[in-house]
Amino acid sequence: MPAILVSCYDGYAHLWPGFRYYLKKYMEFNAPVVLASVKGNASDGDPFFCDIATGQGEWSDRLICAIDGMEPSWRVFLMLEDYWISKPWTQETWDRMCATRGDAVRWDQHAPLYKFVGNSNRYAQNSPYTASLRPTMWKIELLKRVLTPGETAFETERFGSKRINKGPPHHISLEMWDGYENVHKMERIKGRIQSWGYMTEKGKEMQSQIPTQ
Repeated sequence: MPAILVSCYDGYAHLWPGFRYYLKKYMEFNAPVVLASVKGNASDGDPFFCDIATGQGEWSDRLICAIDGMEPSWRVFLMLEDYWISKPWTQETWDRMCATRGDAVRWDQHAPLYKFVGNSNRYAQNSPYTASLRPTMWKIELLKRVLTPGETAFETERFGSKRINKGPPHHISLEMWDGYENVHKMERIKGRIQSWGYMTEKGKEMQSQIPTQ
C-alpha cells in the first residue's frame, strides 16, 4: 500500500496542527501517514502519524532522506503541510489514485498552466510544472528523477520539471479534485519569492474552526 508522505518545513510548524487535524477528520481509509521534518517532531506525539527525522539540509536533500528512510515501495503519495484536506477523502477517491496507471497522478483544482496530450488529462512532455508539488501519487522511480540534492522546493518544481521533460517519456495525469485547500501563499518582494508567505483567508477560517485543547 502506498504511504502518504508529508514534507514538513520547520518554518511552517504553525501549520502542522491544522494539517494533522483536518487529515484525521476527513481521511476515510487506512494508509500510513509519514511526517518528514528536521527533528522528526511534526506529529507532536500523535500515534496516528509516523515521524521521520531528516536532519538539516535543503528541501530536496531532506525529501531524499525521507524517501530513503521509508519502508520500500514503488509508489508514494507526496503532500506538503500547507495543503489541508477540506472534505471527506473517501476510500473510493484513494483507490482511484492508487489504480491510475502511469508514472504519477496529481490533484489540482484548475489547469491553466499545463499542456496536455490532445483532449486527455495527460501532461504533454513539454508541459511546464510537470514536477509540481501539489498532492501527487508518484512512482518512486520518477520522483527520484525529479529530485537532485541542494534545491529548494521552488527550484525542484522548476528545474525538476525540466529534468524529467528532457528525460525518457513519462505519463503524468491530472485528477481534478477540490477536496483540499492551499492555506498558505507565497509572497513576492521585488520579484523574489519569500519563504514565509501568508495565511489565506480560507486558511484563517479553517484554522479558527480547530478545537482548542
